[in-house]
Amino acid sequence: MSLEIEEKKENDNIFVKKNKVIDRNFFENLIDPVTKFDVYLFTSQLRTTMNSGLEIVRALTMIGEQTQKKIVKNVIRGIIFKIVQGIKISTAMSYYPWMFDTIYISSIKVGEENGNIPQILFNLEKSILKQIEVDRKVVGACVYPVIAFIVSIVFAIFTFKYVMPGIMEFIGNLETELPWPTKVVLFLTDVASYPYTSLIVFILVFFACFGIYRYIKQPRGKYAIDYITLGIPILNSISRKLSYSNICRNISTLVEAGIPITNALRLCAGACNNVVYSQSCQMAAEALENGEQLSEFFARNSFLYDNVFTSMFIVGEESGNIPEVSLCLADMYERDIDSFFNSISSIIEPIMILFVGGVIGFIVISVFMPLYTVFSAF
Repeated sequence: MSLEIEEKKENDNIFVKKNKVIDRNFFENLIDPVTKFDVYLFTSQLRTTMNSGLEIVRALTMIGEQTQKKIVKNVIRGIIFKIVQGIKISTAMSYYPWMFDTIYISSIKVGEENGNIPQILFNLEKSILKQIEVDRKVVGACVYPVIAFIVSIVFAIFTFKYVMPGIMEFIGNLETELPWPTKVVLFLTDVASYPYTSLIVFILVFFACFGIYRYIKQPRGKYAIDYITLGIPILNSISRKLSYSNICRNISTLVEAGIPITNALRLCAGACNNVVYSQSCQMAAEALENGEQLSEFFARNSFLYDNVFTSMFIVGEESGNIPEVSLCLADMYERDIDSFFNSISSIIEPIMILFVGGVIGFIVISVFMPLYTVFSAF
């Protein structure tokens, strides 16, 4: 069935409203998210169809007919509707900020002005693919520890709920001073044995996690977490390199598209995941407007930017080729990130085995310590 431009259903009307940015709430994004891969696929298909000579509406219509994901199909329908009304494609995309970020929209706008949207799409396609690869590395490194931690928690809850009560009752009746590990396990067993106590602990943990989540979602909390991360060994290195890669690749994409470096830095600030580096990009743009060299700003903020980063931007300014230098830096830091996650994956496994073994060992020791004390008295 061909993709229709006109509004047909009430639930589709939100995607073609004329003068309003379309928002999605938390639950909509959770249930039916638009991923970076969706944006990458859309960008790749749009570039391919436009390179074949199709005009924009026909290209979008063809993509919409091939798209299986309903939310993306509806977005495409909305973009087509606005273009038919005479709205530029960059403006039409800006109605869907949860799919197209400011860097994407600004790049498309430059492509409209210079008449070279396919080349802009090609640059965006490469940039998004690199971001996807980095994200997969990060997620892949976190999966094993998270699974191991969840398994440990489930094992501990099952043990304290169904296995330990009888053992702890026997140990509690022994006429001997209980060591502190046994007291800890005895307390946790009592907590797990009584439903109301377990419910209270669950509620307290839930509200504590919710409070932490709300705090880190606020600007002050996000800044505090990101700043603390920059001072923690290992996390410090990977957080910096992820930020370097993000900033350099976005600068390369935007400046190569024809966006002035000061505007590119401000757009990078909006796309940067680390709030500390986001604020730094804003300050860098202001420093440039005040006549300072970008490399001078980086050198002045040596806490955030290492010598290699600063030196390469000196080369870029002297050669007048900041986009190419930024791209080389992005590739270099992404290779470092790949190497780090490849090596850390072999280290995490034994650490997690030790962690799970430590949890089990602590429970076993807490049981045998008082028994050993009683038997050694005979």
